[in-house]
Amino acid sequence: MCSRNSSSDIVPEVQQLNLIGHDCRKCNVKARVVLQTKFPYCRECFLEYFKHKFRSTLGKSKIMKHGDKILVCFSGSASSVCLIDLIRDSMNDANKKKMSFTINVLYIDECAAFITNNQPNVTEIKDILAPYNFKVFYSDLGTFFAKDLDFETHSHYKNVNNIDLIGELFSKFRSLTSKIDLLVKIRKNILYKFAEKLGCQKIFSAETSDHLAANTISNIVLGKGGQLSQDIGFSDNSLNELILVRPLQDCSKKEVSYYNIFNGLKSLSTTTFGSLADKYSSIQKLTESFINELQSSFPSTVLTVRGTGSKLSSANSDQNLECCLCQGKMDERKYSLTAQQASHISKMVSNTGPDEFNSTVLSPVQNSITSCKSCSCLQRFSEEEEPFDELLNLSLCYGCRLVLKDCESVQALPKAFLANLREKTQLNNVHNEIKAFLN
Repeated sequence: MCSRNSSSDIVPEVQQLNLIGHDCRKCNVKARVVLQTKFPYCRECFLEYFKHKFRSTLGKSKIMKHGDKILVCFSGSASSVCLIDLIRDSMNDANKKKMSFTINVLYIDECAAFITNNQPNVTEIKDILAPYNFKVFYSDLGTFFAKDLDFETHSHYKNVNNIDLIGELFSKFRSLTSKIDLLVKIRKNILYKFAEKLGCQKIFSAETSDHLAANTISNIVLGKGGQLSQDIGFSDNSLNELILVRPLQDCSKKEVSYYNIFNGLKSLSTTTFGSLADKYSSIQKLTESFINELQSSFPSTVLTVRGTGSKLSSANSDQNLECCLCQGKMDERKYSLTAQQASHISKMVSNTGPDEFNSTVLSPVQNSITSCKSCSCLQRFSEEEEPFDELLNLSLCYGCRLVLKDCESVQALPKAFLANLREKTQLNNVHNEIKAFLN
């Protein structure tokens, strides 16, 4: 029989080991860093361990090929600087098998999305990347609205004149949660554009295990559980011709920081939505704070959450539709109840009323109206908005629809943004029609 005073309900205190000053676990040299509170390393052994982890992560995946053309996403953060240095080291290490890649680096200036401009300038980015001799491209968020990319030959810098549209787009959303999520989608869209233009087969993203663990929980909360394996896993092949790779998925932020310190690498602090806000300002910051607090007491939290999230996946949809905003796969299974279908049914019942809804087939009765034409409480379901709402339902995944729900009005979004969605939807429909005809 259970007792409220049972000693089994008490969580035992985790014993914290103090290994500062101990010898390295590989040699007898004094340790400089302790990982997971129990693994002390000296400087040389830590660097060898960290480089081996990076190379083995790429090697065991078996998706990297000799001569691959890679686009590296660079932001100036500690993890992106670490990734660039590891790539250069792997390509020049004479003691081990060299990796033969063609590297292109892309820096995206995101200051247009924020009121205050605290982003690193191009000069600072150039100073960091100068020692690596990689081909570097510079862009901004306005590239999201660009139809085609035309690189200048002398500086490889493309100044897109759509900055005002980006500021207008983000001003239409109320919560930081939606703004952060939208920024991630726009950044990913720009990466795909540049990779396709440059003829790259792979895209490298500098997300560490800490980032991916926090994203695992936040993505589920934001309605993107069906795309978890693409957003959290080692590789994202949602676009067949392009593969987004996360080489630092097994590396923690602490390991990245020590690698930069031991090698004297300089990084820049970047500002994003809610950088100085409290942890309750957005779902992303709250989940990150939750993971960090658990990690301080249970050192295996990050690796466990990230490992579990990367193994979760949903069955492929019958039509294999692609979201026009995030390029993720849409779950359109007709005979399985999903959160998306539950929301759709709830909306139909609210619009038609219980008397006009046929519960046996989960659809409105024949010849029933879908909105009230005389009641002012449902004026937002106008004749002009109904076709566009239906267009969004057909072209966006459940997570992206939740983001646009936070907008003051879908019709108030920039026309270029809506036209972009319409164009992608039409291309998606043509692709599916051709695929159905061939099958």
